[in-house]
Amino acid sequence: MKQDQGGDISTHQEFSSSPPLSKTELNETPSPFPAEPRKFNSTYYVAVNGKQMGPYDLDKMKVLIEVGQLTMNTHVWKEGMADWDEAQTVPELVELFK
Repeated sequence: MKQDQGGDISTHQEFSSSPPLSKTELNETPSPFPAEPRKFNSTYYVAVNGKQMGPYDLDKMKVLIEVGQLTMNTHVWKEGMADWDEAQTVPELVELFK
């Protein structure tokens, strides 16, 4: 912060690391958004035969469902969950079973 001649502290910050945008750059239309928004890819841990396995992303969780290692009753956990719970209680995972 700078102190001006009157003793007041200025909170003005100068950013000179990049040049200002030209009129052409300001008037350009941004590229369109992708057709499908990106999905946040959660990572889960799975309890199989009393052992913790993972972390697995949603693609791997789908494979585990297909081979029968992950069922609606399998206990899962991901960051943000208070405790391990059955897959059937996690909406994101329930969608994978459809």
